[in-house]
Parts: sequence; structure tokens; C-alpha cells
Amino acid sequence: MFRYPEGIYVWNGQSWHQELDTHTDRQMVIYKMAFGSFYGTLYCITSQGLKIVDKGKLISPEWWKTQSHKSFPTSVLEDSKGNIWVAGNDGGAWAYDKKQWIHYTYENGFSNETVTAFYEDTEGNIWLATNGSGMFRFAGNSFTY
Repeated sequence: MFRYPEGIYVWNGQSWHQELDTHTDRQMVIYKMAFGSFYGTLYCITSQGLKIVDKGKLISPEWWKTQSHKSFPTSVLEDSKGNIWVAGNDGGAWAYDKKQWIHYTYENGFSNETVTAFYEDTEGNIWLATNGSGMFRFAGNSFTY
């Protein structure tokens, strides 16, 4: 996957194809992109917040609109179970399980530091890199440092 001024292109195993034409909104800057491992959604962290590519357009997903605290997103992961993990500039991490949002902070065993990256290992553990508190592993019900 790569981005040219004309759009975002994805390799399908045989050739490159345009996933998104970025000529439509020149004011929007795309900072980060990630493919989801469950649905295969293309997520984009943009100057206008979190967006997904849907039918060749960047849209705000409905589930993002349900988040109560509107922090600016800095990283996103769709895990192999379909849960959405979002880091924001408010510290901690947000997880959405298709029903509700959970904000992980000191209060439930995590950190209030800003999450800089997410990673899911082959066992389904979610690893969270923080800006100041190191790496944390979430094994489905608790964090280990």
C-alpha cells in the first residue's frame, strides 16, 4: 500500500489498483493508514480525524460517531476478532467491541500515556506501545507490563 498525490494504491497480488482517489479533498492530509485484519477495512488517520475507505471514498464510520470522548486519533488497529483499537491524544487506549467503547487507563490496569502504536501477535494478544511507559500486552482481560 502506498500513497501518491493522486490517491492510495494497493497491491492485489498481481497489480496495483487505486483504492482511493485523493483529488476529491485536497485540504485533507492523511497521516497514517492501516488495514484491518478481520474485515480488511482501510483505516486512515487524517487531519479531519479517523476515516475509513468505503466504495472509493473517505467517510467517518458510524461506530466512531458513538464514541463519547472525541479525542484526536493517533493510531488504529482492527484486531483479528473485529474489535477496533484507537489511540488518541487524551492518553490511554480506546477499544470498541461492536457494542460499546472502553477507555483503558490507570483505572483499569493500563497507562495514561499516549499510545503510539498497536500490534496483534499470532496468539491474539494486543501489544500497545506508549510514549513514556513502555510496552503493554493485553491478553483479553488484563494488561501486563
